[in-house]
Amino acid sequence: MNLNMDIPNIFPTQFQDQIVRIFSEKFLTGNLFASFDCFQRLDIDILRRATRLIMDAEPIMGCRMDISSAEPVWIRRDDLDAVSNFSVSESEDVKADTIHLIGLPYDLDAEPHFSISLLKGVNHDRLLMRMQHYLVDGRAFFEVATLFAKIYSALADDITYTLRPNFTSRDSFAWLKPFGWLDRLRIVRRDIGDILRMRKNQVGFKMNNPADLMKRGDDISLALFEVSQTRLAEIDKFASMLALSRNDLLLAGFARAYTKLVGVISNNQSIQLSVPNNVRRYAALAPRPPVCNLSGVANVFIDQGIGSSFSETIERLRKEMKRQRTGFMGTSNPLTVPFLAKKSFLRKREIIDKMITSSRGKTMPPTFTNVGRISEQRLRFAGIAPQRIEFYSCPIRKPIILVLVMEYRNTLMLSSCHYISDISARDMNNLLRNTVDEITI
Repeated sequence: MNLNMDIPNIFPTQFQDQIVRIFSEKFLTGNLFASFDCFQRLDIDILRRATRLIMDAEPIMGCRMDISSAEPVWIRRDDLDAVSNFSVSESEDVKADTIHLIGLPYDLDAEPHFSISLLKGVNHDRLLMRMQHYLVDGRAFFEVATLFAKIYSALADDITYTLRPNFTSRDSFAWLKPFGWLDRLRIVRRDIGDILRMRKNQVGFKMNNPADLMKRGDDISLALFEVSQTRLAEIDKFASMLALSRNDLLLAGFARAYTKLVGVISNNQSIQLSVPNNVRRYAALAPRPPVCNLSGVANVFIDQGIGSSFSETIERLRKEMKRQRTGFMGTSNPLTVPFLAKKSFLRKREIIDKMITSSRGKTMPPTFTNVGRISEQRLRFAGIAPQRIEFYSCPIRKPIILVLVMEYRNTLMLSSCHYISDISARDMNNLLRNTVDEITI
């Protein structure tokens, strides 16, 4: 079913592809998942065809990464018509079946990097989409979901529909091109400030044994907290009154909730948050955005702790967010990262191995990722809009704590996939709830 015979068999890998691939090998990241609950039944044949067609429309999705050479490449799979990346099953408990699918072991080299699973529940269909993180970041993940819905809708009108392949550049450094030397100097200055702050004693869980990150288990839990439209409007009103963003308030709430989870008695101990950012905003716009990982991580610090009240946390965070934004929040160091990019894949792996080994006994900052608003108008399957969307990562071992945030239909959803043996379901759900409940004025 190769409808685009001029698709090359080999594509270059990008810096982000390689780095996130290495972190995936270490179980520090992995698959991203989203479930789309539709209360009208979806057409199985159209779903199956759309699953195949999108891998020609976005050729990189039909590839596997060949790491056998010094410089890895993406190679198109030769079994795309036969590969089992679409499945359908009857489900009496869609939540339990979702957890089962998320918990399956995925071979980084053998398994397709993209799959669609249709769970036919008693009252609704749940579409579960999976993609490897080293292929996409959170924002690109939902762009793929939107494209999949577009293809499904087009096929519902015309089963012979095809879409030309997207060969837009996936350059990991597209964000850096507009930056002059003064801008780059500001980023370096910001990073020097980060290094000085990292030396301080931080709130958080410590890395006892890096090898523990590789342990798998079947005690997976999906924590969820849904913020109502009314409460979300209230938070946005607070943000406007304080001249801050919604995400600033969420970060402040998360810092306070995480401090409670760790069990810190003193509120004057500094805390560091890892905050992934979409750095596409710095890059030139593309008519058809590429499927790629184009995110950076900001190290957000609340010096001298969260204080005794939310207003104290906000005032301390306000100063930090000004530092972040003047230093181009989320961008990577323009001196060290391009230097690392020139190293061989094996050398990159060695450097990351040493970095992980050196983390023994150190506090690991929690990660708070907000992928923003998902458009209901763009995400329709032949007119069928999902009633609910849930977004998850693969489970990651403590001390790494990862919380994902997204907005859909004027409702905010906080989620986390974790092992119960690391953190109880009650504690993780409280972390999500407290993140929002801490936001007061």
